[in-house]
Amino acid sequence: MYSSSASLFELLCGLIVLLLLPFPSHASDPDPLQDVCIADLNAPISINGFPCKPASEVTSDDFFTDFSKNPTTFDVFKRAVTLGDVSGFPAVNTQGVSLFRIDLDVGGINPPHTHPRGTEAGIVTRGKVLVGLVTTNNTFFSKVLTPGMVFLIPRALIHFQLNVGKGPATFIPIFNTQNPGVSDSLTTLFDTTPPIPNEVLTKSFRLPLVGWVKLSVDAAVDLARGAVGYGAVVPNHEGLVMATGTFHVVFSDEVDITEAESLRFGLQFASAAGLFC
Repeated sequence: MYSSSASLFELLCGLIVLLLLPFPSHASDPDPLQDVCIADLNAPISINGFPCKPASEVTSDDFFTDFSKNPTTFDVFKRAVTLGDVSGFPAVNTQGVSLFRIDLDVGGINPPHTHPRGTEAGIVTRGKVLVGLVTTNNTFFSKVLTPGMVFLIPRALIHFQLNVGKGPATFIPIFNTQNPGVSDSLTTLFDTTPPIPNEVLTKSFRLPLVGWVKLSVDAAVDLARGAVGYGAVVPNHEGLVMATGTFHVVFSDEVDITEAESLRFGLQFASAAGLFC
């Protein structure tokens, strides 16, 4: 008969052995069990992927897509997206890979976001793109990339891409999953159904105490026009915007002076609006 202390010792040894054993590596998506599974996007049932369309209906065109066309329209961020995930390129179904074409017009941005289901690697094919990411310990990494340069965004980290050149920019991100998903920080917090309680948002964003207002100012540089813009936003303790204002000046390459001028603009604006003396 084993004593209880001996049993605990053997259990501990067993757990240590399990931790030391090499575990098989896995891709982001499960391995496929067949050569081809072109997604049937119209199927009524979809469980962790899409069913395959009948093999008799598979054609050569299913294995190819077109990223050669320049976009004619852009969204509010001056961004255009050509889909190459399973919804835009059904051949990637069960293959554990997807890719996109992202075009940014002059001054365009792919705003801060995350991909909860995949690691992103990308290559810039046109223009100059500032790529930035933030790690879980709040460290910010960034670099301006030109055609031929490659970037890597670890899974689920916040990141962005900004066109900092004088012309259009294009990059091709590739993922180790057929459906990386995207979580936009702004939409996630402020456009939910049902909405997140105001108390949660106001405390999280450190809005001012009751009876007070908060002045937020910043400066932005338009390299294409050689100009600087100042902006000010004044919310109250409920997060309601009491006043906003913008102002444009001639470009300056002195960063400290530009930031100081934006602060002075904000104070003058708030005073003129009668929000404080």
